[in-house]
Order: sequence, then structure tokens, then C-alpha cells
Amino acid sequence: INWYADSTGGLSMGTGTSFVTLPISVTDTFYVDATVGTCTTPSRSAVVALVNTTPTIITIITDSICDSGIATLGATASAGTINWYADSTGGLSMGTGTSFVTLPISVTDTFYVDATVGTCTTPSRSAVVALVNTTPTIITTTTDSICDSGTATLGATASAGTINWYANSTGGLSIAMGNSFITPVISVTDTLYVDATVGACTTPSRSAVVALVSVTPIINNIANLILCNNASSSIITFSGGVAVTTYNWTNDNLLIGLGADGNGNIPSFTSINTGTEASIATIIVTPITNGCIGISDSFTINVNPTPIALANSNSSICINHPINLIAQTVVGGSYLWTNTNGYSSTSQNPIIPSASLSDAGEYSLIVSLNDCPSDVSLVTIVIDDCPDFNIPEGFSPNGDAINDVFVIRGIINYPNNTFLIFNRWGSKVFEASPYQNTWDGTSTIGVKVGGNELPVSTYFYLLDLGDGTNVIKGTIYLNR
Repeated sequence: INWYADSTGGLSMGTGTSFVTLPISVTDTFYVDATVGTCTTPSRSAVVALVNTTPTIITIITDSICDSGIATLGATASAGTINWYADSTGGLSMGTGTSFVTLPISVTDTFYVDATVGTCTTPSRSAVVALVNTTPTIITTTTDSICDSGTATLGATASAGTINWYANSTGGLSIAMGNSFITPVISVTDTLYVDATVGACTTPSRSAVVALVSVTPIINNIANLILCNNASSSIITFSGGVAVTTYNWTNDNLLIGLGADGNGNIPSFTSINTGTEASIATIIVTPITNGCIGISDSFTINVNPTPIALANSNSSICINHPINLIAQTVVGGSYLWTNTNGYSSTSQNPIIPSASLSDAGEYSLIVSLNDCPSDVSLVTIVIDDCPDFNIPEGFSPNGDAINDVFVIRGIINYPNNTFLIFNRWGSKVFEASPYQNTWDGTSTIGVKVGGNELPVSTYFYLLDLGDGTNVIKGTIYLNR
């Protein structure tokens, strides 16, 4: 066998069943014939030395899926057949072609490709990633509350990815991205929506985020309250016309029996005033709706003290003589006298003109001031069947309702009497005509230093019964 560079002519380049060319970079054709003695094959046969260009991977196409599933990968090569592998080196081809569909996967995986032309293969395999993204979730949302009108700042966080803001719960274009969103100026409550995306994976539904607009609340006028000591107040309720309003209140006078502060309506409480003057508290109430603070209003609670009732009388009394019921004066007060026999009088010092035995017993006095009643004061009336006449030697006008007035038994039988009292210096301190058992140890004549209450002492009296008998003279010991 003879090897030639051309199909005819030229010298043989070598003999034998094989021939090694010189280095070549393009495909070349060589020729062979055979000779036996002088006999040669009629023509030379062509033998091609084929030079192939090693292929390259030109592009790769990755794919991403959400959570789990199959991914479709792709690649293009300069020439030849594209082969897909699980590893970067070694192993058998898993498939050929410009695309490759993975088995179901739930985590990101990397596949590899090369290309072959004849025996020529790309020097290394190219990685093609099948990306598995976890569908993101919205973890938290942050609402905002404003008063009347303005902008609200909303917020959201996601497990991963980009947060998108929308005007609607579905559809529509995103109006902003990021963890926070500032609304335009709004005057009514509005709801925005958020989702999150990682690659092509989006949260299944959008989460609502509320921009709450609350009206600044007001409080309706509250009437002032007047209470008596030891009274149980009614519940004090507040209103203002704005729903979901909380009313915070403060009290500047704890002595009335109400706490220092609270919220909501003021519950019933027992009012307290152990003094002698009215105790006044100012209550300030502030309305609040969803953080919107309205203008405060105030009112007063006036707790009046319990007036003091002190009952007295001219007891003991003879039958058919007048009963004098005497009440200590309470300026501005009203009086109510009663007994168990049905007697009732609203006079301060009522008189029962002619006493009978049925008039004996306890009489109750209640004094009311500013609609506040006093505790009951009792006085006992003793009725005697006493035709005799008796002038006591003394009495004790000390306010204990016992012997508080100078009572001359039987004096009623002498309607024309005149009664005079003098002190030790001979100065007249009391005169009555007729005397009706009303002297309570005070001077009714002239002005006395320190008041009209006479001191403890012995006093002298003259009693003219007005019946033509001699004037009666004697002493009276006044003891307090």
C-alpha cells in the first residue's frame, strides 16, 4: 500500500497499512493504491483526515420553582450534542438535548452540561442551577392611627424577599415596595395590602394593613353634683357622640370620698364631709378615642356636711300648760318635729298650747340644710298633774336638754305676771311680762361683753303674779 498527497501523480509519502500525517489544523484528504510487481490498482482511494473544532457551551438557562416540583433547564452549544450530568465530572449522561426536565425536587440542585462533536468534548462541564425558593410569608404588619386627617406610616415584615404594597386585596399594580409605606393625606380609615415575592414565588394572599383615621372626640356638658355627707351617689356617666371613646378623669379633693383618678364612668361612691362647711371637688374629664385626645371638661361635686340638730324644751310641764319645743338655730335650715302620736311641726320652736298626759313622751327633731338632713335629736316631755305652784332654786342651761330653761311650775295660771331678774350688782338682766318659762340663762337687756350668755352665779328675781298678791322675791342659782 502506497500513500500519496494527491489523487494522481506525485511520489509516494509512505507505505504500509497505516500512515501518520504531519500536524494539521484543517481537514485534509490523502490517497492510497496497491502494487503487486508491476501491477497497480487502477485508481487511488481517498482517505480523509478529519479535523473537528472542540465545541463550547454558549448559553445556559436556569429555572426556579416554588417549594417543590420539576424544573426545566436549558443550554446551547457552538456545535455537537449537549449532554446533561448530575456531577461536574464523571458519571453517566442523564439526558441529551438543549433542554432537561428534572425529577421533582424540594431543594436547590445543580446540574452540569457539556457538548461533544465526534470525539471532541468541551474541556469542562457548565453548571446549570435548578433554584427552589420557599414561598415567603408576611410575618408582621404594623397599623397606624391618626386623628382627623393626615398621612399614616404603615409597616410589614416578611420571612424573605421583597415586600410589595397594593391598594386592593387582589389585582392591580404595586404602589410601593419596602418594609414601610407612607400613605397620602387621608381623612377616612383606609386599608392597604401587602405581599412578598422571592423570585417568582409570591405569598398566597395579600395581608391587610389598616390606616385608622379617628375623629377627635368631644365630651358633652356634665352637670355639677350636690351630695350630702354619707350619701350614696348615682353613677356619673359621660357621653360625647364618638364611638369607642374612653373618658379619663381626675379628682382634686380626695376628702369627698372619691378616688384620685379613673377611666370610664364614675361608679357610685359614698360621699364624705365630716366638717361644718361644704367640701367641693373639681373633676376634670378628658375624652380619648384611639389615641386622639379631645378637649377636657370639668364639673364640681359639692358635698354638704350633716347639719347638727339640738332639741330642747320647757319640760317638765303641768297639765293644761303650754309645751315649748326649742331647736338650736341652724342658719338657713328647716325644721321637722314629730312624735309617735302623730304630732308634726315645721316651726323652729313650736308651742303646744295646752298639754295633756297624751302629749308626754319623746319628740324627734330633724334639721335639714341644703337638702341634707341631720341626725335625729330627741327631747323627752314630762307632763305632771301639778295644780301647785313652784319656783325652782336653780337651773343649768348647758345645752344638754335637761333643765336648760327656768321653769316656774303653775305660772301659766297667772297670765298677768311680770318676772324680773337681777345680777349681784343689781343690774336687770331679764324681764318678761308675762313670763312663759322661756328664760335660758341669757341676758335680754343691753349688750354684754362676750355675748348675752350669763355666767355661773346667783341671781335675784322679783315675780309679780298680777293677781293682787305680794311680789315674790328670791334667788336663782345659774349653773352651767
